[in-house]
Parts: sequence; C-alpha cells; structure tokens
Amino acid sequence: MTITNDESNPAMSLAARFAGPLSQTYEDLSRLSRLHPEFVKECLTAIDVSRARLRRPSTGEIFPHLVAQSLTLDDKDRRALMAAWLALLGYICIVDHELDQKGYITGQKSIAASALLGWGVATLGRYTTGTPFASVFLDSINRAFAGQYEDIQLRSSTDADRQRSDKDKNRACLAAVAGFCAAAREPDDHMVRSAEALLGPFQILDDLEDLEEDEGQENITIFVRIAREYISTVKSPSRMEMYRAIIGDARTVSALRRAAAGFEKALLLLDSRRDLALIEYIGEMRIRTIDLVSVLDDYQRDRSPIKEPEIMRRIEQVASGCT
Repeated sequence: MTITNDESNPAMSLAARFAGPLSQTYEDLSRLSRLHPEFVKECLTAIDVSRARLRRPSTGEIFPHLVAQSLTLDDKDRRALMAAWLALLGYICIVDHELDQKGYITGQKSIAASALLGWGVATLGRYTTGTPFASVFLDSINRAFAGQYEDIQLRSSTDADRQRSDKDKNRACLAAVAGFCAAAREPDDHMVRSAEALLGPFQILDDLEDLEEDEGQENITIFVRIAREYISTVKSPSRMEMYRAIIGDARTVSALRRAAAGFEKALLLLDSRRDLALIEYIGEMRIRTIDLVSVLDDYQRDRSPIKEPEIMRRIEQVASGCT
C-alpha cells in the first residue's frame, strides 16, 4: 500500500517528532547491549526491511517513546529500556520476515535473533523483578511466544479463529510497557491495561493494510477470508479487486468497529492530566477509524465506484498510524 509522505500520515509525523531519540536508541543498542556487531547489524537490517516494505516508519518502533513521555524516568534507564525494546523489535522483524518469505530461519539469523531476544528480555526483566509488574511482564512474554507458535499453526486455515493468537503475538510490546512502568515506579497498572486494550485494534488495522501480502503468503486473516470468498474464481486478483471485495462486506465494518471500541477503552484507562501524548495519538487513531467506518457504511448503502478512491485514502491513513 502506498503511503504519501505528508502531514496527514501519523507515522511520518511521529517519526519526525521523535527523530532524535530514535537515532539515539540505534546507537545505544550497540553500546549498551555489547552484542556481537553482526547481531546488531541483523537487528537494524530487519527493521530497515520492515520499514521499506511499509514505505514509511514503523509506529511499533516509536510507540515506547510515546509511553515514556507520561513517565518519570532516569535518562540512563530510559535509554536502556528503549534499546531493549529495539532488540525485541529486531527479533520480531527477523523471525516474521524469514518465516513469511522462506518458511524457515537460517542458522545465522536464528542465533542473531536469539541473542537479541535474550538481551532484550533480560534487560526488561531486570527492571520488573521484585516489582508489581513482574507477573504481567512474564505473562506477556510467555503469551507472545505462544501466540507466535499458534499463528504459524493457524496461518493457512480458512476456518480458524485467530483473534486470540493475533493479540497474544503482540504482547512483547506489553512486556516492554511493563518494564517502563516498573522503572518509573508507577503506583498502578493503568498504562499497562491501556496498552493491552490496543493490541486488538492494532492487529485489525495491520491486517487491513497487509491484505495483499497476507493473501500471497497464505496468512488467512479475516480480510483475506472475505476477499477469497468474493474472488474465488479470479486466478490472480489485483490489489484493487481484493480491497473492493472487503470494503463491500459488513464483516469489515464490524472488525473496524471493534478496533474503534478498543481505542476508546484504551483512552478511558489513561490519566487525562499527564498521559497527553498517548491520548493525542490514540484519540486520533480512534477518530480516523470511526471516520472510515462511516465512509464504509455509506459505500455499502450505495456502492458507487466514485467513492472507492476516498475509501482507499482513508484506509491508508488509518493503517499508517498503527503498524
């Protein structure tokens, strides 16, 4: 999906806003982790590949910086935690790319991914040990691996319900948020619960953006399933044919309504006096999702092709803010 480089793109806006801290985190990963230079290189290359595929920055890379704006963190701790999340993100990008493209991971990349994962988990674990956030950190890491394993098993199934595995495989981000909260000595878990409420919406919008790619990789998401039902007789459906199929289906609207509800829940859990950066970001995603639902409702009542370019523009804007 082509995303324009303009101010309406949430990913571009966030990347510009956090350009300095993001650059610092890249440098800190090598210095603080003391990992083999080739492992760090594999991490950064995998993230670059993901960014190139999206043709924009990844909000997954930026999200912890939004979380940190609400917390009182020692600069040394903040930089270590950011580097730990970058290591986990690199691990995720390596594994996802290799499995998606090849179906297996080579020995060299497997060792690099394991090293990144090990250092990231150990660093976050050091902050959560002995705190009220220790259990949610451990549970999130365990469920993230279980979700990845289940995702591989369910990937080609046309009948499988993937809602649980889709949420669970993203819980590494929740583990990172727990680490940040532990380091900041947060008095409660409202930030963790808010981040958990975002897991479902983020996955729905990620699947919406990756429709064409998921279809080619036999990754049967709800949107791939809908598209295949409508174009089962088309040998090589075009990108537009696939999107035309899903935007005319009521299940797409239902999925997006669930995403909007998840964003609203996340907002209600935040502290309006201090969590301003997160509230602004999540609030914008909620509004964009609700607007898309409204446009789709209108289209499904009157399926005029003239409305399709506007729908695609709104899909691009929504999807660019969450993956």
